[in-house]
Amino acid sequence: QVRKSYLYRMATGFHQVGLNSAWAIRKHDATAFMMIGPAAVNLALAIELYLKAIHSLSASRPPNTHELWRLFKTLPQLTMLSLGQKYKDILPTKVDQLKAIHMTLKQGGEQHKAKPIPSSTTVKELLTAHNHSFMNWRYLHEFSSKGYDYHFDFHAIDVFGEILNSHIAQLLKLRPPHFSMTNVQTGKAV
Repeated sequence: QVRKSYLYRMATGFHQVGLNSAWAIRKHDATAFMMIGPAAVNLALAIELYLKAIHSLSASRPPNTHELWRLFKTLPQLTMLSLGQKYKDILPTKVDQLKAIHMTLKQGGEQHKAKPIPSSTTVKELLTAHNHSFMNWRYLHEFSSKGYDYHFDFHAIDVFGEILNSHIAQLLKLRPPHFSMTNVQTGKAV
């Protein structure tokens, strides 16, 4: 139970860091552009860890992957249906303050054909569109001669993250954690 709770708390931490970074993007200042990657990476990792925590709490071993859709579709059927329905019910009720970002990087002189913006109205659409986000967005600086076309819907991912967080908290019936620190040199509590 402690290990599962720790996984959930780590996911919550990455969720919060990603959310803080996503809010910085809205400032439209010099730091906004450099926060896109960290926001996407942290939020994608949060979703991954939330899904792995649900697997663990369901007594199933999560697949060894970063693929969000694969992690979701291997959950118990009733859990998948419940989370999917909550997402469909809650998404339209949340004010869309965090926007989606679409980033295209192409070599100079190449003709660019814009990809359609993926929909995020269902969990399947959301997670298939963001399936490789953790891997892709953390390597924005590495691009081939073809470049890339990446999309990240910060609002929809945050809404889904909140749903997963709430689901896990109910499963764990969480109480505030008790942490203690000890000074290594003196052996006394800090």
